[in-house]
Amino acid sequence: MGHRRRRGVGALIAATLVVAACADEAPTESLGAATTPTTSATSVPATTIITTTTSTNTETTSSTTSSTTSVPVTSTNAPCSRYRVVVLGNSTDYWPDYVVGAEGPTADAWPALLEESMTERLPDIHVEVNNASVLGAGFDLGLYGVVSMQQRLAELSASLSTDVPTLLIVAPSVVDLQLRSLDVAASSAAFDALLADAAASFEDILVLPMNPVASGFSRAVSEAIAAFNTALVAEGIVGPGVGSVLLSDDGITGRVEFYDDFDDERRDTPGPDPDGLHPDTDGHAALAASLVDPVAARVLAGCG
Repeated sequence: MGHRRRRGVGALIAATLVVAACADEAPTESLGAATTPTTSATSVPATTIITTTTSTNTETTSSTTSSTTSVPVTSTNAPCSRYRVVVLGNSTDYWPDYVVGAEGPTADAWPALLEESMTERLPDIHVEVNNASVLGAGFDLGLYGVVSMQQRLAELSASLSTDVPTLLIVAPSVVDLQLRSLDVAASSAAFDALLADAAASFEDILVLPMNPVASGFSRAVSEAIAAFNTALVAEGIVGPGVGSVLLSDDGITGRVEFYDDFDDERRDTPGPDPDGLHPDTDGHAALAASLVDPVAARVLAGCG
């Protein structure tokens, strides 16, 4: 889908939220309302291609989601042998369980699963998926002082070689909304700035809708996420009717079965410790599966 310049977002939802700790050695106490920095909306250059994948729900979908028709993709006569996908996300893209002592994103997170699927789909092209997600990162803020998504983007821009065709997948996180006390307009402006910076270094960018939180987590958070995604659609950042594959029938909250097996090793309990915020192994598998067709198409287009 061709990109249209993003305009200012008028939606504003103000609320107070206790933020769940998701940074690697984050304290367990509650976080109060974060101070919202002044950030002006920045248009993404028109040369940048920013689209998203259409999500599919296995149950009856609501008006905020739409189905995807499987696109047959083959690797026949691909003129390049290597392609790189870089994922810029948060803890919801980092792992389906909190693993104490993990040195990086885990092999059962959706980016790693996507790489496995791409190997099967396009065996003649080495598609590497680099998970550059950061625990607790907002767009230009960081939970408990961790690196923000904008800072990680700067690191990637400075370190990645330019001789390999590359797709940047940007997965906006609810953490930014939490850090701004659910100020949707402020989060949208910060996301504008992040995309503008990304466009300066990456020619091909795929923006995903923000994942929902599970039913029962917080209605205010669910509504703020929906408002943020509605703004993305209105400004042409994602396609009309597109929603996360994790959405339930109500089109706002996430399906419980995509969250209920998340395990937090810090709690040292015999069973899972779902927090309603982080997708579990089922959720990560669904996210990876929903991206196979659109990413395979991008790989072949980038190698052509």
